Amino acid sequence: MPRTCPACGGAHIRQLGVGTQRVVEEVMTLLPDATVDRLDADATRSGHDTENTMDRLTSGDTQVLVGTQMVAKGLDIPNVTLVGVVLADIGLYMPDFRAGERVFGLLCQVAGRAGRGEDIGRVVIQTYNPEHYAVQAAAAQDYSALYEYEIDARRETASPPFNEMVHVVFQDRNDDQALRLATETGWILTQRAEAQGLTDIEVIGPAPGMPSRIRGRYRWHLSLRGPRLLAFIEGMEFPGACTIDVDPVHVV
Repeated sequence: MPRTCPACGGAHIRQLGVGTQRVVEEVMTLLPDATVDRLDADATRSGHDTENTMDRLTSGDTQVLVGTQMVAKGLDIPNVTLVGVVLADIGLYMPDFRAGERVFGLLCQVAGRAGRGEDIGRVVIQTYNPEHYAVQAAAAQDYSALYEYEIDARRETASPPFNEMVHVVFQDRNDDQALRLATETGWILTQRAEAQGLTDIEVIGPAPGMPSRIRGRYRWHLSLRGPRLLAFIEGMEFPGACTIDVDPVHVV
């Protein structure tokens, strides 16, 4: 992580993240008379019943519900008139060509939770980059603007739909071993493309997965970008400790 900002030279750079429990605490401080509930993976694992949580919100016993993306999906409660998104920037800068599209979709989805009854709904998006095209398009519910920006950017970077993509993930309990397998496979793929004169095939990576470790296994990944990739990798033997995803939804 850089120590200074390349644009202004400022040194006030820090890692930032806000969990749902912290948001609950802030809301309870700001609204001491409101009943605040929480819905996320940690809450459900600790025994909170999702159906009961939604019943309390529907009846009005709960005035504020704080949660992760799971709150945005399929929530149809007429008395919800205000939705807030905290730190909408989190997904914008993932190393994934679909990051902007994904954030746009989530913001539009969560915005649709407010105002489903007779009362008008309102949505507040907190972001450190309000000028970002995905945030602007989501705030305006402008699908065409999002499409125009995305299709131009993908044409410029030769990303899908202008090329095919294959995502290869290597996993091992030893971080160095996972990296070694990814590096060796990347070198083999590069040599294979050069031997066939395929200058339009890119081997991107290796790079650490995000998150870099899941269930005790470290993750490193490679991406292939170019035309006719299935024909290119046909017959190649990949290490057993990897998974191959053709036309991936995520590349992190």
